[in-house]
Amino acid sequence: MNLKALEKQVRRLVSRVPILGSTAGVAVGHDALSNFVANLNWANADPTKYLYAGTHGISRGMEEAHRVWQTIPETLRATGPDAVAKHLGGLDWSHIVPFSAGGSNDASNGIFESAGLNRSRGAHAMTRNEIRVAQQVLQGKAFSAALSATASRMFAGAVVAAAAGCVLAILEHGLEWQRGRIDRDEMFRRIARETGKSAGSGAAVSGLMVAVALAFPPLIPLAAHLMLPLAVMGFCATGHKVVRVGVGWYEVLREPCARQAPSTFQPVLALPPPTGDQESIAGQLARLEGAWAG
Repeated sequence: MNLKALEKQVRRLVSRVPILGSTAGVAVGHDALSNFVANLNWANADPTKYLYAGTHGISRGMEEAHRVWQTIPETLRATGPDAVAKHLGGLDWSHIVPFSAGGSNDASNGIFESAGLNRSRGAHAMTRNEIRVAQQVLQGKAFSAALSATASRMFAGAVVAAAAGCVLAILEHGLEWQRGRIDRDEMFRRIARETGKSAGSGAAVSGLMVAVALAFPPLIPLAAHLMLPLAVMGFCATGHKVVRVGVGWYEVLREPCARQAPSTFQPVLALPPPTGDQESIAGQLARLEGAWAG
């Protein structure tokens, strides 16, 4: 396959992609990634719960509180404080070496664990198996939070893309109907089809962005910056299409106005010329100019 044939295939593929739906999906995904970046910043977290978690009212200090916060899986932290509070509900900060046995309140000596297991253990130290099980529970919580965030953003991407795609489809295919190129039923079919395609592409793009970001949290800041130019490019392409449709509507609406404009002046043009005893407007103006000059 030569270069021209490949370019033709690429253009054909791009032409079939709902640009507006994909752009809406990128915008929703970028908003989600921006929120993830903010949620992963310790400065935006509430340190209170980490200062006193499992300490019996003794503050462990901001540095150790930060380390306790970091023991929460990054994927779960990225989804926000509300999701963290929801998924950590029912979990205690368990000391690996009990506090009563001389264990410290440092982050290295604890892990979030089921409250029932923590309290039933009493003054015994956690075993390696118990630590591993607690870590698996945390990973499961993170996976559940990632699924919930992905589904939520997919729904948002679908709604935004469907709304924008429906409006543009009404303008575009309504113009085709006004020009007589399609009938009313075909117009409605095309609007429904374009709306569905936009919703699907918006959901797919936003969901994919969120899922990949939560699967690889260290890439979230970089991805958030890379998605912004793509969103801008998509809006520029959409704007070009909107302008083209707007010009088409202007031409369609201008035709009846152009046909009706001459009839507005017909009554004036049909007036009879002034008689001899009636001075025309031009004559009055000439007389006034002469008087002014004299």
